[in-house]
Amino acid sequence: MESCGRLDALLQAFPSPSHKLREQCVAHAWDVLYAFESVLTNTRSHRALLLYRGRRAQLVADVMQWLLDFGLPLRDHQRRMLVKGLTRLAIRAEVLPSCMYISQPVEGRQIIGGSGTVDILKGSVQGRVVCLKKPRIVSGEYEATREKVVKWFMREAITWRNYHYSSVLPFEGVMILDGGPFDLGLYLVSPFLGYGTIVQYLQKYPRSNRCLLLKDVLQGVKDLHHSEIIHGDLKGANILVNSEGRAVLADLGISRLSTADLTSWTSCQTTNRLGTLKWQSPEHLRAMYYEDCGIEPTEAGDIYALGCVAYEIFVGRIPFYEISGWGTFMRQVLEAGRSPTQPKRTEDAYSKFGLTEDIWRTMEECWARIPDDRPSALDLGRKPFLRRIVDTRPSSKH
Repeated sequence: MESCGRLDALLQAFPSPSHKLREQCVAHAWDVLYAFESVLTNTRSHRALLLYRGRRAQLVADVMQWLLDFGLPLRDHQRRMLVKGLTRLAIRAEVLPSCMYISQPVEGRQIIGGSGTVDILKGSVQGRVVCLKKPRIVSGEYEATREKVVKWFMREAITWRNYHYSSVLPFEGVMILDGGPFDLGLYLVSPFLGYGTIVQYLQKYPRSNRCLLLKDVLQGVKDLHHSEIIHGDLKGANILVNSEGRAVLADLGISRLSTADLTSWTSCQTTNRLGTLKWQSPEHLRAMYYEDCGIEPTEAGDIYALGCVAYEIFVGRIPFYEISGWGTFMRQVLEAGRSPTQPKRTEDAYSKFGLTEDIWRTMEECWARIPDDRPSALDLGRKPFLRRIVDTRPSSKH
């Protein structure tokens, strides 16, 4: 391919992936960017690039990440193009940019939480406490499950690394440590936030200003949607509280860049991993229940989940807490059109946690059955109960 050939020729200026890339490439940055643009916007050239392996793929990944970090005045579509291209190459060739790897040893690893597919650990790197997130292979055919885990890991690492917002948990890097038959030894590293999740924080500090915390979460959703990123798994367990008492979003494992213009020629654009069930919108549940398939996460789906997070914040319960059983829940939501239950006026939600009728109506807007009827994150930010709130907390350090 002519486009790939030109790109390969330009990449000869980068004989090895290292911190010296900046000095070596400064005079060629724009030429390299335009070469990547030519390759990534052409179906045949893009497919050829995805066949790169080994050192060749590593060099391409390193230079793509370098372009994202270098400080060129990239347009939004150019940044998305590079992130998408890097993600696809990383998944196919199983490489990540060299700058993402943390080489220092981690000490005192201990599991502090997790789920059926992920372990959350606490450890120490050079005397600093960090959080480590490790995927596990738990069932099914090993190779098929391994492929899904690697795909998840690569996507989260690259998305998390390349979108820096104070409203999102900071990304520090990745580690490859000891593995085993059902443990690939892959770790995502972030700062350890001692307050834990927003749910744990509110249990410990019930008098906290819950409107401020909701505003923090909304800011995170606004930031992601502005960059055309869909979170896809918003829930209280994926929202942490930092040392300034601010909520930050975590777990971008099933996040997606919401436009598919550069990669629409691929055969796999859907997912059936749609986040935790009770936070999922009716349209996603319907695809799962009746069609036995997945659909791409959407902004409207994030907004529905945001309403459920608001429910956790102001009611102190998970949505649909009173319904047990997968089938019963599905029928109640899809056939009976049920939404989370409004608490009584005498309950703590109204008397202690700050719930008002304005806030409840806003939640109901987020739960509109028709996705297009739900407000955008920008619309929600204009709500008086959020816009007029006074924030006296220290500014975030990140």
